[in-house]
Amino acid sequence: MKIKITLLLVLIIAFGTSLLTYGDTTPQIYLNDTQVNIKARLGKAYINEKGITMVPLEGFMQYFGGQINEVSGTDQIKITKGAYTMVFTPSMASYERNGFNIPLGEKSIVHNDYMYVPLRRLMESLGRQVKWNHELSSIQIVSSNEEIARLNETLKNIETLEWGAQYKDNKVEFSFSEDLEVDYFKLYKLDDSWKPLPISGIVFPKTSSHYRSGYVDVTEYKGKPVLYYQVKAVIEGVESEYSKHIEVYIK
Repeated sequence: MKIKITLLLVLIIAFGTSLLTYGDTTPQIYLNDTQVNIKARLGKAYINEKGITMVPLEGFMQYFGGQINEVSGTDQIKITKGAYTMVFTPSMASYERNGFNIPLGEKSIVHNDYMYVPLRRLMESLGRQVKWNHELSSIQIVSSNEEIARLNETLKNIETLEWGAQYKDNKVEFSFSEDLEVDYFKLYKLDDSWKPLPISGIVFPKTSSHYRSGYVDVTEYKGKPVLYYQVKAVIEGVESEYSKHIEVYIK
């Protein structure tokens, strides 16, 4: 009992009285100012009996734009993101990154066929800060100012984006191809004077290494000869200051 009480006091001091505890609902996680939404079929984050937030490795790193592969003949998972190649092994308290052993402080576990790893140590090993947000009662992953500046420099290149659009049956199929290391694109509808309309952006995730596609329903704009859109790129929750404008001609 004394050990449990001491542990709880340490957690409260570290994160405040709003801390979620073991057995509570899935913790809210934000990357900078964007909520991290992991696909339900890929597992969900939870807080273990030690107060450590564990996240499903595949779903979490997919959100960050990582390419996921299983290592043939093993239970290992290999993730490629940018210049990093990472290999994770079940029941290990470390992972391999570009040939170096990186400590995680807590063993990975497998639950319902998905590997879980500790959120804080994983993100800190990738150069991110992890904080407790009292106002939102959530966990916040923060990129450094230098990292955000680097991301924005990369996002400038969205102007080189290659795209195509085809109208059929009140829908427009968009396709994008690019060599940018971005997590996904967001498509915004513009009015006839190129001003954004008050609607949420439509997300286009990566469907292959350099290709994305998806449909947009344009039934409500039927009769208009031209539709105007704005495309922005997103890397690790940072949305580009730059964008590319697209004109779609409806036949």
